[in-house]
Amino acid sequence: MGVKAGLDPRTIYDVVRVSTGTSYAFETGVPKILARDFAPGGTVDITYKDQELETAFAKQLGVPLLLAQSHAAALPMARAAASTRKTASPSSRCWSALPASR
Repeated sequence: MGVKAGLDPRTIYDVVRVSTGTSYAFETGVPKILARDFAPGGTVDITYKDQELETAFAKQLGVPLLLAQSHAAALPMARAAASTRKTASPSSRCWSALPASR
């Protein structure tokens, strides 16, 4: 959204990184996205296990997690398609499909 508004992606990152909007995931993930580096950082099996635990706990609490559930639905397909167990997650594939800004 910021890029569509004419902002530089690196500037957006620099501002969010020093604000309350930052997180470990943001600070480690966004530089890779800015560099268009979508290499997998872990295995599909571990991602699948973690996603299952998270969504099961959310269901116990009655918390709807639409995006997590959509991601969880795509993970079995990623597991089946992987020739090795180390491959990009479905969300990484979405990021890599987006055109580079500028």
